Amino acid sequence: MRLLLGLAFIGASLFAQVATLTGRISDPSGAVIPQAKITVRAKATGIVTSTETTAEG
Repeated sequence: MRLLLGLAFIGASLFAQVATLTGRISDPSGAVIPQAKITVRAKATGIVTSTETTAEG
């Protein structure tokens, strides 16, 4: 019984880690930077996710 409860909590915590980042990447002059690579690392888990900006930066 304890093992099943433990697995249920582990499974729930794996799916609960969701975040959304929004914004624009721009240079010092304010011009957007299209196709900029963005990499984010969660400090708590060490999970790294990468993406690329759109044409609108």
